[in-house]
Amino acid sequence: MEIISLPREKNIILTAGLKNLKNYLGLNYELITKKIVDEVLSKLEPSNIYVPTFNYDFLNLGFYDYNKSKSQIGRFSEEFRKKNISNRSFDPIFSYTSIYENIKYKNIDWCQNAFEKNSFFEDCEINNFLVLNIDIKNFISTFIHYLENKYKVSYRYEKSFKGKIMINNQSFDHLYKYYVRNLNINSSYNGKKIADFLKKKSVLNSLSFYNVKVDWYHSHDLIFELSKKIKEDNNFFIN
Repeated sequence: MEIISLPREKNIILTAGLKNLKNYLGLNYELITKKIVDEVLSKLEPSNIYVPTFNYDFLNLGFYDYNKSKSQIGRFSEEFRKKNISNRSFDPIFSYTSIYENIKYKNIDWCQNAFEKNSFFEDCEINNFLVLNIDIKNFISTFIHYLENKYKVSYRYEKSFKGKIMINNQSFDHLYKYYVRNLNINSSYNGKKIADFLKKKSVLNSLSFYNVKVDWYHSHDLIFELSKKIKEDNNFFIN
């Protein structure tokens, strides 16, 4: 199966590991990022591409700069952010940067509660985004955090963080609530079990792209199947 066989004209969430592609293609990180994005644009003609550009400085340092705070979740994410700085969503931790401006996310206030109602993640549940994880070794999905918050798992609790946000050289105070992990409870994710379950349900699929593996799924399908499991077992993600 090739990437061109995937559904077209969808909203796409895109993540990628670049090390193996760098070795295979012999390009620098900036050009590899451009090549990946161009391939997705030309083959799938998406409505938009969203790349997670998460930064945890607000939690750890109490400060976040919308324009300058780098993505802390990989080189692909940061290369993409640098090319699309003004299209970053208004969340000081779990931001997504898009290739096209999205007026919907520009007309909302700064996020005050991670994974809250009317958030980007709820939008993904309702509107069924296509998720592409290119050469990511282990199964990961921020939708797990969304579901942990939605169903209030016992190994997390709500914590408030105060800090400052800077945007266009102007700063303001901000209060942010996040359903954080309880460090007194062993809550390591069982990624293999989650991935095996999603494969069994035909939600998590794979294909090849420039000699590397691509995992793909639809956000609504993943959220729907995992919601059923977490309703049955509040600790499903960590058992």
